Amino acid sequence: VDIDNKKVLSYLRQQGEETYLIVINLSGSLAEANLMDVSAYNFKPVLCTYDALPFMPSIKLQPYEGRLYKV
Repeated sequence: VDIDNKKVLSYLRQQGEETYLIVINLSGSLAEANLMDVSAYNFKPVLCTYDALPFMPSIKLQPYEGRLYKV
């Protein structure tokens, strides 16, 4: 999703009618992910390595933090 971000891996995964957003900070420092391209979706947190925070078009991730959202 945020293809130019060197610290954060983010992508959509679809299986049948379900859509997931995966966002992972691959660095040992704070990182920000720009998720404006998918902000029209109504994502809900499913799994987080830290606190389960609501989806935002721009999120800050702790070092090595991962989040899984589902539509």
